[in-house]
Amino acid sequence: MPGTPHEPYLLEAPSGGTLKEFPLSTCPVGKYRMPIAGGGYFRLYPYGLSRWGLGKINKAGQPFIFYLHPWEVDPGQPRLKVSAFSKFRHYNNLSVCYDRLERLLGDFRFGTVTDVMDAIDFNGTPVKV
Repeated sequence: MPGTPHEPYLLEAPSGGTLKEFPLSTCPVGKYRMPIAGGGYFRLYPYGLSRWGLGKINKAGQPFIFYLHPWEVDPGQPRLKVSAFSKFRHYNNLSVCYDRLERLLGDFRFGTVTDVMDAIDFNGTPVKV
């Protein structure tokens, strides 16, 4: 959402309640933010770009969130007849994703979202939506 923080923050809901939000990770590249949280980006980007972007977030003193769909580490999954674009987007680099994930797990320290959110002091003013 434009105007919201890129790191975990408090979100004031229209009902008046407050939520803790951990947005999907993006990496600053000039005046833009590159999606880097995982999924298709992890399969489509070269591994070094993912490592660089996630490392840049950590070097700024922030945690990153990373996700992967189970099917993204299954190169033997059934293939559907889809458009060339969908075929590229869905099946590209499935054969290397598991090895990349193992490498990522060795290059960074990981924990649960609960542990990260519990460790953050959310004393700031909530962001309104």
